Amino acid sequence: MLVYNFTKKHYKIDSNIKFGHSKFFKLPNNILLVGSYHPSPRNVNTGRIDINKMTNLFIKVKNTI
Repeated sequence: MLVYNFTKKHYKIDSNIKFGHSKFFKLPNNILLVGSYHPSPRNVNTGRIDINKMTNLFIKVKNTI
């Protein structure tokens, strides 16, 4: 979420953009910002992220670019 906060400040983007796993946002310079939870032990153990969520995200990114 740190990157999201920095990006919003840098690009002066509306605060309605909120972090979410597998959320896509097009930045003013056509860069695609993709939200993803880090596959840390904490996120894996709490169920926030798992192999299926990460795989689906990579497939979604691949099909988008």
